[in-house]
Order: sequence, then C-alpha cells, then structure tokens
Amino acid sequence: MSRYLADTSGLYALLNRQEPLHTLATRFYRSLPRRSEVVVIEYVLIETMTLCRARGYSALAVRFREALGVSDIFSLRFSSPEHEALTYRVFRDFADKEWSYVDCGIYAAAQTLGTDAVFSFDHHISQMGLMQLPS
Repeated sequence: MSRYLADTSGLYALLNRQEPLHTLATRFYRSLPRRSEVVVIEYVLIETMTLCRARGYSALAVRFREALGVSDIFSLRFSSPEHEALTYRVFRDFADKEWSYVDCGIYAAAQTLGTDAVFSFDHHISQMGLMQLPS
C-alpha cells in the first residue's frame, strides 16, 4: 500500500474548483495507485476547514469533513500526546525556518508513519526533505 500525507494546500486545491491548481490536484488524485492511503492529520483537517470557511466555502468544509468519514483513500488521524510533543520539538528546533505549526505536525507525522510523500503545493514541504507531490 502506498501512503501519503496531505497538506492543506493540496486538499484545498482538490476541493475548490475555483483554485488555479485544481486541475493539477485532481490529476494527482486520480493517478494515485489503487491501494493508496492519504493521511489527513488533525491539524491539517482544522486548517483546511478554517481556510474553506474564511474564503466563504462553509458548505465545502462540511462536505469535506463528512467525506473523510467514508473515504476509501483518505484517512483522518487525530493527534496524540506523543505526536503533539514531537510537533512542538520540531517547531522549537527548527526556529530558523518559516514552517507553521501545521507544517511541523506534517513533518512529525512523516517521521512517525515512515512516509516522506506529501500531497502539497507548499514549498516548505520540500524544505523539510519530504517529497512534495505532485512534483
């Protein structure tokens, strides 16, 4: 099974047809191997839903959250105390970077889950040494 992490930039582009990167995000999604898992960590869920609402797409945020519950590909992972502690260490130790706390949570999840592939359009992902997809 192929495992990927999802970032807000990738999810928002996939969800919102008005986004300039929507076609690229959709193409990537459709190209995923049949037995794939795209992990959405809690921080990314919150950030994506907040972004949708802030841009006037509350209904889109609700549909996204409901779809996560029944998706065969996307899986939602809630934070644990261990993940939170690792996220904070990354945030603290890489203070010279402009990584958001959510970015640090993705990095921590990559370490914990043993994957380096992230569905994202955020250049911070490649700065972390993770594989930003689509490339």
